[in-house]
Amino acid sequence: MQQSMEEMMAQMSQALFPNGDQDIQAGAQEFVHLVKNAVDLEGATRVFMKSAFISRFFAGFSVAKLQDHLVSNLADKYFNECQLKNYYRYLYSLTFVDFLYQKSPSQLSHIPGADPATEAQFYMEESWTTIEDDGFEIPEEYRQTWLKLIPKNVARFCLDGVKKNPQAVDLDEIPGTTGKFGLEVTNPIPTFGVPGIYLYLHNLHLPDGQATKWERTHAVTASNIATMIDEYKVYDMENNFICNLYLTPYHKKVSEKAPEGFQMHPDFGLMLR
Repeated sequence: MQQSMEEMMAQMSQALFPNGDQDIQAGAQEFVHLVKNAVDLEGATRVFMKSAFISRFFAGFSVAKLQDHLVSNLADKYFNECQLKNYYRYLYSLTFVDFLYQKSPSQLSHIPGADPATEAQFYMEESWTTIEDDGFEIPEEYRQTWLKLIPKNVARFCLDGVKKNPQAVDLDEIPGTTGKFGLEVTNPIPTFGVPGIYLYLHNLHLPDGQATKWERTHAVTASNIATMIDEYKVYDMENNFICNLYLTPYHKKVSEKAPEGFQMHPDFGLMLR
């Protein structure tokens, strides 16, 4: 039996806002923060709910598409370029943490101290804001602000893996490797932790801008790589197999380089710095 539009919208709303009004209000309040109180909470709620839908369910979401959406809702006048990018970063963060950890909008908050009109605003998962702080911080050598989207215990595990890797680099490609970047096991794509692999693959597109699908198959090794390497099968959106990609999650940053035959989402860098 075919779903009605009302049933479909209800399911989509439940996926976006599992805690109902609590999640919606959290997003609306973040909207108000980003525009520095230029919009009242009622107006922010209306625009945020629409923004959340297009960011999750419309293909090819980007800063440019977000701007078009804001123009159509007469809300673009409240955003300068920096605020627009920060709003994109917030919406993307919601999608990313929901995909990986089933976290809702009310479980994220902005990292304090940034002026959203002039500085990059990043976000953190609730375990970084607990009252009983265990003193764990990301060392400066490894610090990427997006890492606070990851639950603290997962970030700690990622750091331990990186620290044990004698080849750990903060480069887009591992020095001394051989073969085609990402396409051969002897030249895997470096990322920071398994969450970094998902962040990378989520932003990996085909030359025509089409998004990709992917699934992990197994771990492999190579004689010139000190750590385990993860193999992923990559498909287009019609489920046609494209190739295997090889990634290693024991490095100090997420690579921004695309393998041959691919390109990175144009706004990928906004999530990293």
